[in-house]
Amino acid sequence: TLIEAKDGGGLTTTATLVVQVNRNLQNPEWIQTTYSTAILENYPLATSFLQLNAIDRDIQ
Repeated sequence: TLIEAKDGGGLTTTATLVVQVNRNLQNPEWIQTTYSTAILENYPLATSFLQLNAIDRDIQ
């Protein structure tokens, strides 16, 4: 999964998020296909700003 961050001045950076699933009989299903958010430059450090949700039918 590729994560992209942009600022108001046109600077952009990307990072890769690896989701590892062990002993999986059914693939997890993301609630949305795309997640997007915007945060202010002075947003407090170590503060949550986006929640991702998936359904894992292996645990139901």
